[in-house]
Amino acid sequence: MVLVIEPNAVTADGMFGIFFGHTFIITDGEPECVDGYPWELTVVH
Repeated sequence: MVLVIEPNAVTADGMFGIFFGHTFIITDGEPECVDGYPWELTVVH
């Protein structure tokens, strides 16, 4: 099974948002994150 977790933060008016997520392969063993992106958010000023 493949599971994608995509929490999306969007402004109340829906005019701006950010999309991020992780893709996992779920087997009988441990879930495996397969997208290779870090878990930490990066803040750009």
